[in-house]
Amino acid sequence: MTTRRTLMITTAGAALALAVSGASPAVAGHGGWDDDYTGTLHTVLDGLNGPRGVDALGHGKTLITEGDGTFSLVIEGKRYWRGTSHGSHGSTRTIELGQIATGFAPAISAGRDGTVWLLTGGGEPTDPTAARLFKWRWGWDDPVEVANIAAYQATDPDPYDLEDFPEDSNPFGLAALRDGSVLVADAAGNDLLHVSKDGADIETVARLMPREVVTPDNLPDAGTTVQAEAVATSVTVGKDGYWYIGELRGYPATPGTSEIWRVKPGTTGATCDP
Repeated sequence: MTTRRTLMITTAGAALALAVSGASPAVAGHGGWDDDYTGTLHTVLDGLNGPRGVDALGHGKTLITEGDGTFSLVIEGKRYWRGTSHGSHGSTRTIELGQIATGFAPAISAGRDGTVWLLTGGGEPTDPTAARLFKWRWGWDDPVEVANIAAYQATDPDPYDLEDFPEDSNPFGLAALRDGSVLVADAAGNDLLHVSKDGADIETVARLMPREVVTPDNLPDAGTTVQAEAVATSVTVGKDGYWYIGELRGYPATPGTSEIWRVKPGTTGATCDP
């Protein structure tokens, strides 16, 4: 039997936790796990400061980011990932790798050969770290900027924008690819971008169109039909190799109206039309 190990960051308690179950596939891309899980939830690390980014590397190692822009490697004692922990924090270690001077925790994704990718959210045009893609490797003192996502979006406005700011950019989702390039989901641009490993080339993979939704009962004008933007917040690579984009449906955020889109690798200029 293979097992699944699900990592979760909780912001209310500022803790990193793991849940394990014994009847599902292993985590794709990060190796397998032992079969002796207890099926319970364990706190691995607490006291975190506004955590957001997380990438499970396997074998008890996890990358995390926090609200002050720091990114770290969490290394769990074997008794955690072998399912024998009984609640104490034991030998879990946290190694701070670096920091980006930003007021919001960046997204993080592990690339090949020890590369760590970091993606900051949107901000003021004068902010030198806002809406940027960074790269870091072992031995480097600081992350290095690879691409300015906001600058690209200024040249590639959203044709389906509903807020009179089609050049807006708020990069939110990040996924490293095996060839060294990365995917970026932009929550303000409502699109998925592909960035080359050196940042020299950025392409729009797909644009997510708005859809008509019915305003929920708890809001003004309940029952009226309005247009709501897609808000692309997440991206991942499936076991089938396809790229998957997740939405957080924009105002009025009607439940049940968000979608997940499946995109063929190498696609450019696609339209996700609900």
